[in-house]
Amino acid sequence: MMDGTSDLFWPAMLFTLLAIMVAAVFMGRNKAPAPSKCSHQTSAAAVEERAGPDLGVSSQYHRNHQKDTSQQDIQLQSNAKSLEAKDETIKHGKDSNSDNVEKASESDSPVHSSIGREEDSSKSGIRNALKDYAQSPDAEKKPLRYMAGMLRTCQLEKMMTKEDLEEEQRVQREQLAAIFQLLKEKQDTFVLWMNLSEQFHSKIVIISALILSPLGTTSKYETEKPIYPTEREVNITPIPVLYKNNFTKLPVWDFEDVYLRSNEARRPTCPESLQNKEDPKFKEATLPDIQLWLYKGLLNITEWNRLAHFNNPFGFMEYKYNEVKGAVDLIPKPKFPILLPVPESSKDGCIRCAVVASGGILNNSKMGKEIDSHDYVFRVNGAVIQGYEEDVGNRTSVYVHTAFSLYSSILTLKQYGFHNIPQDEDIKYVMIPEGLRDFEWIQGLLQGKEANGSFKGVRPLKFFNGNFNESRFYVLHPDFLRYIRNRFMPSKQMQGKYWAMYRPTNGAFALFLAIHTCDIVDAYGFITEDHHKYSNYYYEKLKRTSVIFFINHDYGLEIKTWKKLHDSGIIRLFQRH
Repeated sequence: MMDGTSDLFWPAMLFTLLAIMVAAVFMGRNKAPAPSKCSHQTSAAAVEERAGPDLGVSSQYHRNHQKDTSQQDIQLQSNAKSLEAKDETIKHGKDSNSDNVEKASESDSPVHSSIGREEDSSKSGIRNALKDYAQSPDAEKKPLRYMAGMLRTCQLEKMMTKEDLEEEQRVQREQLAAIFQLLKEKQDTFVLWMNLSEQFHSKIVIISALILSPLGTTSKYETEKPIYPTEREVNITPIPVLYKNNFTKLPVWDFEDVYLRSNEARRPTCPESLQNKEDPKFKEATLPDIQLWLYKGLLNITEWNRLAHFNNPFGFMEYKYNEVKGAVDLIPKPKFPILLPVPESSKDGCIRCAVVASGGILNNSKMGKEIDSHDYVFRVNGAVIQGYEEDVGNRTSVYVHTAFSLYSSILTLKQYGFHNIPQDEDIKYVMIPEGLRDFEWIQGLLQGKEANGSFKGVRPLKFFNGNFNESRFYVLHPDFLRYIRNRFMPSKQMQGKYWAMYRPTNGAFALFLAIHTCDIVDAYGFITEDHHKYSNYYYEKLKRTSVIFFINHDYGLEIKTWKKLHDSGIIRLFQRH
């Protein structure tokens, strides 16, 4: 008898436990959800666990910065312990960001409506988390996954139906968008963008300029593209447009000095190559593998979101993705990424280049033969040659220009004999994309049609007189232009209200392009300390004008830079004494 009862005891106990569990689940469904534990008491460890991987940062970054992350987690744990003590202070705080967040959370408008169907502690937790994030003096240093984890913690601890969850996700995206818009008031040092595309459904993806900065120095990049998230890794859309008038001086981002690097960079064999120069400052500043060219395949949304932080011609600030993307996708990848091959006649493997600007110092200089004796000759803008061969030579290997400089030079310099741009055999045309009008020009040029926008009605192709060949057409990459400005020509004008107007001259960009593509560089017609002795341009023989120091260039800086490069043996600058 005892044995029979024992045989039935455990099945009966299991059935009883199962019945209790079913009853508990049934009662839980009909009972109001318990108050969420999502609040400031949520530990940093729990937040980190629920946040999952930081979608914006590469695995390489995690490996390289595990130590920093551990220190951040310790700080977050300390912050979590002190949040309760700070609560009263936050409620009465005067911080403008905190006040704005509070107002956004309590607004009656649909955009700022409550999360979920009823007021509960999860809504309070989200609001308080955002308040603390804005209130904290080191908010910029907190990893983005901290906020993502806080929000997910609040979501996971709520009991809700599928319909409730979908509604919460929709309202949550709207509310966070409004709050993050307010937090952008700190954008001089910290920018946070929220991707709100409905295609993400339950995913909340944070894309931030801040995630690029930990990637660190440019020395990490040995391939053509930096290690950024790709569209395959995370769904992203273009960031909201940034406007120049929102900044009183040049905004400097944490990734300001991050540039694309090329695995097709030239490897010189010349013993006198500029890459072998011993000048420590020049050596430290120079990136021999900087990406020179912009072409199809180098501008996806990830790259756009990086470059959209920089004003033109150093990036795409104030522009829209589709306005530029269409033109860039027409630019073919250079068939010959190495701009200038070593001449067959070169016995030492060196490439010797002359860069000819239009300074009046060349007037009656008799430098024509010397200029033409180089392997390659660079010219810019209104490269007037006819009638001035004795002073400036007659060969052109590389013609550097913008859409405006090409177009305006032909219109205004006819009186000096400039009717066409240089059209030597095998000439390379290098374009500086200084603004949106240049991409409009490129689109018309490569499609063989009239351009739109600033050059509406103009057919760019006609200016090449049938000598245009896509395989000899190059467009400089904004990273290369910004690299030249940042590392070699950082003007004081960048710190004033006219910061967005400053950029180096076309001649300066051409000279640094030669420095990066030639071994030995001689510069002619560039501004010098005694510029007042000469006319503005070498072709002004009857009417002489003086150099005007316009605000869009820093001629004083250029005078010092050319002299410094000359004295260091980087270039040989033509001067007259």
